Amino acid sequence: MSRVLIKYSFLISILLMATASNAHHIRGLPHYAYSENYPQVPVVEERRIADEWEYIFSYIRIFQTNNYDLAVYIKNTKTGKPFKGIVNYKVFGKGENPDIQHAHPTKADPTNTFRVGWSYENDGIYTVRIAFDAGGKSYTEEFKMQVGEVGFNYLWVILPGIVVFTLLLLVVIKRLKEKR
Repeated sequence: MSRVLIKYSFLISILLMATASNAHHIRGLPHYAYSENYPQVPVVEERRIADEWEYIFSYIRIFQTNNYDLAVYIKNTKTGKPFKGIVNYKVFGKGENPDIQHAHPTKADPTNTFRVGWSYENDGIYTVRIAFDAGGKSYTEEFKMQVGEVGFNYLWVILPGIVVFTLLLLVVIKRLKEKR
């Protein structure tokens, strides 16, 4: 009986050791499982190439709060290596002056992702400006971000309604002139 117990204990310990192996992770998941299995899918994940840099920008709402996790991965398309310097984030809404907004400098985490936490007060469309210096040149890229409940824009109903009303009015005026 003790031999069987020792065999099973040995097999269980081998299985437990195998599950504790390390791998390259993005936000706590193996990179091959990030997109399919991430427990909280990013609201937006946008890929973009500008100049010699590839950007992967994403943001995730932290549960049902006004807090967001903003993240950007920046890779040089010529060398294939991730950017290792400092990235400055600025977040501003419509009508806000980006030049007076405080920049949030951040360094890359172990996955070479530049992350910053951000909280908003009002629902709306915001702009995230990412800026960094590399090779004596400054780079700036902007991404749009919708947070909270952005209401329906009634101009999309009002303007076509005005156009249709004007056309109908013109038809009525033309027919009245024809009757005379």
